[in-house]
Amino acid sequence: MRINFVSVILIIVAFGVRTSSHPIVMQNILGHFVKPISRCQQEMGLPDTIYNDFYNFWSEDYEITNNATGCAFICMAARLNLIVNGPNSHINLDTFFQYSRKRGADDETAKRLLQLLRYCEEQSKDERDTCMRVVRCANCFRREIHALNWAPPIVETPSHYSNELVP
Repeated sequence: MRINFVSVILIIVAFGVRTSSHPIVMQNILGHFVKPISRCQQEMGLPDTIYNDFYNFWSEDYEITNNATGCAFICMAARLNLIVNGPNSHINLDTFFQYSRKRGADDETAKRLLQLLRYCEEQSKDERDTCMRVVRCANCFRREIHALNWAPPIVETPSHYSNELVP
């Protein structure tokens, strides 16, 4: 069974995307994802280095290289019920669309995020290791979000979330 989890990382990261008309979206999304990150890290025995990847994700020059971070993203997406299980497990795009809408994205933004998910998944499809495929996809997604000028400023990361991301 080939698990098509490349989009998983994008779902997690996409919720950090906001437009100038939705300044609170970043806060809502970060708050929502802190608990699954910790739970997945503990359950899977992942190293603390994954927190550094999450903390630095939106830095334009940062590249995730840690396989464990990709595994954490997969776990988080599963916990959030964003995966359709079966012979070709994949992200449930309808669920992702509604999920992003609930967190502040308008229809146009949510549709654009879906396009980016598909594009970055295609760019990463040759990676055989599932967790590394997610890592490659996340790096692609971050570059695309920066190209759109949609990346949230790092200085706006609330300190109480930052403190929870760094053990």
